[in-house]
Amino acid sequence: MQVYPAPSSALDTTYVEADCDIVTYELDAQQKGLFYQWNVSPTPLNNPSYTADKLLVTFAKNVLSYPVTVTLETINGSTGCESDVTTETIMIDPQEDINASFTVDPTLLELPNTTVSITNTTNPGSWTYEWDFGDGTTSTEANPGTHTYETFGEYMIKLKATGDFCFEEDSARVIINQTLPQLDFSYTTIEGCLPLEVTFTNNSMYVDSSSVFWDFGDGTTSTDWNPVHIYEASGVYTIALQASNELGVVVTEEKTIVVDLTQGPKADFRPRLAQRYIRNEDIFFTNLSQRSNTYFWDFGDGTTSTLEEPTHQYADTGRYDITLIAQNALGCVDTLVKEIIIEPFLPEVDFSYEPPKGCRPLTVQFRNLSRYAEADSYRWSFGEGEGRSTEENPVYTYYEPGFYTITLEASNSAGVTVVERKEFSVEVYETPRAFFNLRPDRAFLGAPIYFVNLSLGAENYYWDFGDGNTSTDFNPEHTYETPGSYDVTLIAESNQGCRDTLVLESAVLIEDGGTVQVPNAFTPSPFGPSNSEVVGPNGQNDIFLPVFEGVTEFHMMIYNRWGELMFESFDKTQGWNGYYKGRLCPKDAYVYKVKLKFSDGGTRTVVGDVTLLR
Repeated sequence: MQVYPAPSSALDTTYVEADCDIVTYELDAQQKGLFYQWNVSPTPLNNPSYTADKLLVTFAKNVLSYPVTVTLETINGSTGCESDVTTETIMIDPQEDINASFTVDPTLLELPNTTVSITNTTNPGSWTYEWDFGDGTTSTEANPGTHTYETFGEYMIKLKATGDFCFEEDSARVIINQTLPQLDFSYTTIEGCLPLEVTFTNNSMYVDSSSVFWDFGDGTTSTDWNPVHIYEASGVYTIALQASNELGVVVTEEKTIVVDLTQGPKADFRPRLAQRYIRNEDIFFTNLSQRSNTYFWDFGDGTTSTLEEPTHQYADTGRYDITLIAQNALGCVDTLVKEIIIEPFLPEVDFSYEPPKGCRPLTVQFRNLSRYAEADSYRWSFGEGEGRSTEENPVYTYYEPGFYTITLEASNSAGVTVVERKEFSVEVYETPRAFFNLRPDRAFLGAPIYFVNLSLGAENYYWDFGDGNTSTDFNPEHTYETPGSYDVTLIAESNQGCRDTLVLESAVLIEDGGTVQVPNAFTPSPFGPSNSEVVGPNGQNDIFLPVFEGVTEFHMMIYNRWGELMFESFDKTQGWNGYYKGRLCPKDAYVYKVKLKFSDGGTRTVVGDVTLLR
């Protein structure tokens, strides 16, 4: 008597495509060349062949999610043997009524009007929105309201509305046309005396500002938007303004002006020479102006005069701007400003320093800003308990943290001494101390090294692991990719920017090779497949994965007692979760075969069995 094996009714269900209303799956019998009898409940929207080895089924989405039951029975036509009935369940996602849509107003514009109003008319719901305005800008607002385009062109606005299970899209076109240049300009009144200053105001619209070109009719030109031009002689001048838009269309506007004026006054003066100008002493001014008959003086200290050649005394030292306005009988004026320095008798003691604060040891450059003092009269004090100096611009180094008050004394030739004291002007910061440990200091390639930061007085840290990699973590972890001995550097930095550096030479030794350990049992999660972590979320040994060091290539295969391949992984972080085709495997012993390649090039194949406990 001959016994034939029963045919298989195992099947695969594969998601194909979906939108917000329907979803399509593929049903595929794993064993080919048989007779097939499918049963799908509820009935699909399409009319598939229930006797084919593979069929597509399409279902409508409802308000709520619902299950679809699929059964398959096969018959071997040559032997007449029938299979068991295999049943699978597919969950259909709920329907989402998104209806993505929006309106744009207006859709046709002309520069300079480039702003459109956008109204989202999508059905209400907790959707997420992605707007693309077609000009490189985007938004995730539900209602962006308005959008302004920078220049002319044709733009496509796109909306993507996404729910929990599907998304819908809508789009609209916006066209912005370019406007021809409209040139116009005005200028100040042509009156007064020569030389005449004329200010031109550009009132043009829809032009490229970089294309503006002025011709003032006297051989001079300008590319300023609102230029100022001086005419030196009378005459008739044709002013031409030329400009183009962004499309390169050039337009010219011309206007004629008549300049018929006489030469105006020329203001000039000088104070009578003196070795130096002292406060409360008379200063005489000589008027050198031309073609003028009335004068106005402003001495820069709040006093004025209308004399032709006045005298003046300054009550305070300092720099003063003296202004002379000269005017002729026609009312034309010319203005001249000159500076005068009024020097004091007493020394003016002042100084600066750089830097005012920093890390110890801090070297400070002091710069003497004193005036009217003898060069050999300077006496510096750099703070309580610190040094002194008689140099003009000393350099001093502080070695202890703290605040320091700086004092400078200076005297004039009469022996009058002035003291300048700046309280707590220099601040010296404490320097942090960098220190760390690491473990292990010797490891196989691929094993992580853990660094323990023991620094004091620091807030920021900069690690250099000696292989081109860095970190700013407090206690970083690092994995070296090349064998060798590595120096490790830690820079510890305080909030004030003070730094200390520690370099451990040959701190880490990374070797080729590796080790492997394989567990003999594991307990998969009964609540569905877990991730690739060796220890699952419930703290149990949920994943079967060897423990190794120095492995560069990994290939693991799991077989059941009949030699069927249950699991395969080439990722050394991805172990077996005890499931096969979405179902938890029965309690049994399973054979593993692990092929490893280590960092030194050596290979090893480990074969054994692991017990799946439930």
